[in-house]
Amino acid sequence: GYKPRQALFACLTCAPDPEKNEAGVCYGCSVHCHDGHNIVELFTKRRFRCDCGNSKFNSKCTLFEENKDAVNTENLYNDNFAGLFCVCKKPYPCELDETMHQCVACEDWFHLSHLDEKCAALADEKETAGQMDFSLICKDCSTRLPFLSKLHMGEAAAGEGTICFSSLDDFKEGPYLLVDGFRQRMCRCVDCMALYERMGCEFLVDVDDDIELFTKENIEKTEGEKEPDEEAIVNELVQTAGRDAAIHVLKGFNDLKRNLHDFMREKQEEGVDVITAEHITSFFDKIKRSRVEESSGDDF
Repeated sequence: GYKPRQALFACLTCAPDPEKNEAGVCYGCSVHCHDGHNIVELFTKRRFRCDCGNSKFNSKCTLFEENKDAVNTENLYNDNFAGLFCVCKKPYPCELDETMHQCVACEDWFHLSHLDEKCAALADEKETAGQMDFSLICKDCSTRLPFLSKLHMGEAAAGEGTICFSSLDDFKEGPYLLVDGFRQRMCRCVDCMALYERMGCEFLVDVDDDIELFTKENIEKTEGEKEPDEEAIVNELVQTAGRDAAIHVLKGFNDLKRNLHDFMREKQEEGVDVITAEHITSFFDKIKRSRVEESSGDDF
């Protein structure tokens, strides 16, 4: 089904013209069904159902052998699924040594210096002060959701309490950074909730939609879980997907788990208290480089 939030990947091998055939696959399918392919890591996206094996692909999904809808009509796509990011439409990582930030509304990724100098300067100030957790609204989303400008840093930062958008008409053009804890500041009155639903952004008042919270909860869940019976997992995978598939999937999950533990230990040693979206982006980028190096080594 459609997941509230999950890690997604685009396969440029199976979708050589992704601009005409946008598709995203889950982590399990990226490891098993698309092993060795040209994979683009998209980090996490909301309300998405894995496309692997549907009409967007020539081959069937062999990890989950179930009847799939030809098209996942509720999925939303952007240039990220073609391996392109920001307004510069460059692949990631690109030659520009700058961290990208994700728009909290459309979930596209941007170099702040390509959006707005003031926005980039404010982000630099916060990062220098050790405040890595902030939310971006890109220019297009500020136009589509103009009422959010009442929550931009500087406008709402000095006040407290919720802000009602039902009678506001003075808006700021984006891009801009939202005030800390903006979800708690958004009004929940009948008119405002109707506005969010009409504009298709009701997820902004859902605290569970927050990426940092999603990341933290999944890390805590992984650390708190009892170690599963590996033999039982292997047997189940062999029965449902075959021996070779079981080996690929199990290796992929074990590698990810090991890398995640190393990553958390490293951040703890560095004195990092809050794991942000930028930290996780860097984590997946490191894994991607490692995969590329391994693939290159196999050629010799």
